[in-house]
Amino acid sequence: MKKINSNPVKRFIASVEEDDIKNIAKIANKLKLLGCDIDDIHKLTGVILGSTSNPLESLQIEGVEHVEIDRTVKAFKKQKTAA
Repeated sequence: MKKINSNPVKRFIASVEEDDIKNIAKIANKLKLLGCDIDDIHKLTGVILGSTSNPLESLQIEGVEHVEIDRTVKAFKKQKTAA
């Protein structure tokens, strides 16, 4: 994981408040001004994907309903078979 300012870079998912989805590009730009790298903006679902070295709490700006760490989820772990 890269480090910036001695804080690890975290990938995040920001959910935009339903009433503010029309302003999602402006909200993403505000997150950029806070030092975030924005990877993707999903206008239909109101989701912004990005990364930051800032605490996730600092991304809880006007128009953002919820911020969480982006995690890779695997449905099943491959089982080892006996030989």
